[in-house]
Amino acid sequence: MITTEQLRQAVKRARGLGERSKTLYTLVINMYEVARGQNVTARRLAVWRAELAAELEPQTVNNYLDALRMVCRRVAKREGCADPARAITPIKIKKKKPVVHRVLTADELRKLLPTGDSLVDVRDRAIMLCGLQTGLRRAELCSFAYETMDATATSFRVGAKQVRLDTATWSALTAWLDRRAAVGVSPRGAIWCSLSHPRRDDGSIDIRKGLSTTAYYDIVCGRARAAGLPWVRPNTLRRGVLPAAGKPDTVEAE
Repeated sequence: MITTEQLRQAVKRARGLGERSKTLYTLVINMYEVARGQNVTARRLAVWRAELAAELEPQTVNNYLDALRMVCRRVAKREGCADPARAITPIKIKKKKPVVHRVLTADELRKLLPTGDSLVDVRDRAIMLCGLQTGLRRAELCSFAYETMDATATSFRVGAKQVRLDTATWSALTAWLDRRAAVGVSPRGAIWCSLSHPRRDDGSIDIRKGLSTTAYYDIVCGRARAAGLPWVRPNTLRRGVLPAAGKPDTVEAE
């Protein structure tokens, strides 16, 4: 019969195991000892496995069992006795279904994008088109600033890369820049702003901090609900628009 003390000694003597692995293996042995006692038998291992399966994820249970199987095999070989963990099989893990994400159609995009002439509509249309065309993450999109803009190349520097905007997106962006300049927002700092900042002595609005990623998320979700598309999120825009009708409106996640 194998005992937990024999397992601990086998872990200490094991070659090729780092200190971190030895600590983890010893922890698993101690967990078994607390739950099932010092003697390691196939029956007790099966009961312990069932107890773990009722509380933990299958993969976690299998990891614990793998640790005990490895140590039990070493002890059984050294002592010339039967291996109690040999008959204990891992828990079968069901394969998860692939995550499927919806992609906007051209008609849905037309419903989603604001068409009004108000300052907020112009801003929201510009930022959403930028997110759609570039596929940038929220943090990258919200980092757009005058200092990183190249008007000649119609592009922005985002980290180490240069992101170029197409004609339609650039037109929407310049429309937003013209409108925000008309209401006194200083042409520096963040491109996207809430316009709720206090005015300076000369009447201009100084934007020291632009829209947060949360604010952009709220903009997209609010527009989506208003358009009857509650499933749309900022990541939906990053996937682009279906190139043609008749294709499926879902794509499998990578």
